[in-house]
Amino acid sequence: MLRNYAYGNLYEFFAVSVEYFFEKSRALQAAAPQLYMELERLLRLDPLNYPDPIIHHLPVHFSFATHSASKYNPIDLLKKIFESPKNFLCFIAGSVCWWVEYI
Repeated sequence: MLRNYAYGNLYEFFAVSVEYFFEKSRALQAAAPQLYMELERLLRLDPLNYPDPIIHHLPVHFSFATHSASKYNPIDLLKKIFESPKNFLCFIAGSVCWWVEYI
């Protein structure tokens, strides 16, 4: 079912399979149900059971929950740096690496 280009190497097979997964979902599912199922598991979606918001003019909703970012507090950051010798040495080593790289 896939075009001959897909069988050149593993990378091309994956690329063409994903292309067919989205563009020719029904045909891929009918011709290679195991491949379709594996791509569905890998990509965590099923284009046959998910309306395309662009084609159907639907609003796009993201499934992840939003959360507020913690407020930046430089004093707490300094406390973390100096709370243990290991943290302090890592801070110094990182600072020296940055200094050597950008100077």
